[in-house]
Amino acid sequence: MAANPIFGHQERQAFVSSLKLPDLQHRARLGVAAAPAPTIKDREQSTFIAGGSVVSFVSGVSGQNQKDVLNSTLLAQLACDKIYDREKQITDWYKFYHSILENVGWVIQGFDFSEYKADGDKFEADKAILEILGAVVTQNELLIIKSAIEAAKGLPTNDGRITLFDKFTSSGGAGSFQIGLATEEKGVAAMRLGAFLFSTKTNVTRVLWFKFSKKDSSLSKSTQTITLNSDVYAQVRDTVQQKLGDMAKTFVANLNL
Repeated sequence: MAANPIFGHQERQAFVSSLKLPDLQHRARLGVAAAPAPTIKDREQSTFIAGGSVVSFVSGVSGQNQKDVLNSTLLAQLACDKIYDREKQITDWYKFYHSILENVGWVIQGFDFSEYKADGDKFEADKAILEILGAVVTQNELLIIKSAIEAAKGLPTNDGRITLFDKFTSSGGAGSFQIGLATEEKGVAAMRLGAFLFSTKTNVTRVLWFKFSKKDSSLSKSTQTITLNSDVYAQVRDTVQQKLGDMAKTFVANLNL
């Protein structure tokens, strides 16, 4: 269902308005407990769980840019989840995800996935993620991502934030998730984004630190830097917020480092 790039102001708004999203009861149907509404603090380092993504912001990113990054990427996830199964239709899922981000103002390449090659017979998801993202972020940025994963790891099993992420990312033995690190330069937001796909013969629990058997599992990854065109996004910001409504609070939560 990937759409061609849209260039007109009204066309972009109509595109966002036409997207189908889950309703607010989607979280309850997933069996996810409620979590406090997210709090965005201007230009402070922060991390959020937003559906099936963990998004961190370095210090210096404005509150508006943080909100725009979270809302736009959440919108894309929810619209994809409404139509495609993350386990069985992942190629279509990412094509539509790319299309939505592009049409609301992100400058983004297509998702070209390659298989992660583990050295041993087993590999741990968190260590693999840090190894993969270490190639595209600075050492200080990698420490922020590491802190985010460790903070998630420290949450109780029944914490609404981690159950939200796990329910969004995996179904049985397959799924997908995203890890992002957002920065700002001269008012423009950019994000180093890692997209991950996995499949395994074992039922996955707490995917960020799940131990995969190399023999029975696979992990594929795609990394890139994407930039948000603020002029384009300004054309659809209000429409995105209206479309999400309370879902911008229901499916996003602070992850304190």
